[in-house]
Amino acid sequence: MFTNVSRGLFEEHKLIFSFLIATSIEKYDGQLDNALWSVFLRGAAIIDPNNVRTNPDTKLMTQLNWDLAQYLTQQFESFKELDSNIE
Repeated sequence: MFTNVSRGLFEEHKLIFSFLIATSIEKYDGQLDNALWSVFLRGAAIIDPNNVRTNPDTKLMTQLNWDLAQYLTQQFESFKELDSNIE
């Protein structure tokens, strides 16, 4: 069945389709955290500006990306040192 679907896709869509299949399998198996998936799809939620470190290099990273790094650092154990590693 996958080969029939694969033939009907444009070449640039095959990678996205494969990614969606892989993430669906991981979500079904409980290997993919729903909160982290939500951040991937929608971006970071609003964070307290008083609890955010200053962007160390605005030429390297936009403020939006730095805010996302701060959110991931604050909300997820697996990213607890992300902002310090970026610095």
